[in-house]
Amino acid sequence: MKSIIFFILFLSVLGISAQNRTYYYERIAKVKNGNKSMDSGDGHYLTINNKILYESDENGFSKKKGTVTYMNSNNNRPMYEGTSYLGSNLSYVFNSDYSRLNIHAVDGTIYVYQRKSSPTEGMMRVYESDDSPYNSYSFSNTQQNNSSSNNKTISQKKNRKEKEKELCHVCKGTKYVSQNIPTVCEYGIRKPVYYICRICGKSVARNSGHGHKTCPYCKGYGYIR
Repeated sequence: MKSIIFFILFLSVLGISAQNRTYYYERIAKVKNGNKSMDSGDGHYLTINNKILYESDENGFSKKKGTVTYMNSNNNRPMYEGTSYLGSNLSYVFNSDYSRLNIHAVDGTIYVYQRKSSPTEGMMRVYESDDSPYNSYSFSNTQQNNSSSNNKTISQKKNRKEKEKELCHVCKGTKYVSQNIPTVCEYGIRKPVYYICRICGKSVARNSGHGHKTCPYCKGYGYIR
């Protein structure tokens, strides 16, 4: 009798620890080099539990853009670290009720997100495809039906294909490499105009010659076989 009670308690604790919560977040600001700017958009869903989080759809199904693992909770601020759509070696820092999220990138940029009840029109992130150069991870949602076994089989096949791929060591999976484009010299003193490169995210002067081209090594695939 005691063993049965212990088994039931174990299952209940396991169910609580693996319970998933899916929230929608939208970016409201960005902090770079100590300067904060308003930056709306990049809305996406995150499915979270006390072990990992991953980018998903509204039903909790993974977008397979990497895995972010729970690290600790400092001053009641849960922190996760890992790889996602924005890149690798990211730190996800939430406030106590998960209504705010700061994503820290390796270059020091902080992306500030606000949790919302529903997506704002035109703000949803558009994924180019379901393939990713990073290792993907997905686990079953507690609300899935009998089709979960089929989804698992498909996921296993995709994982086998990913293992056959090798991340391009030239572009690091970004599909592009930087290049210097010759520019026309301008005479006189003129205040440079800066912009954020949509490919690498760097802040560069408009007349600096900064640019990108398709990686010649992997031919724009981001990986090699």
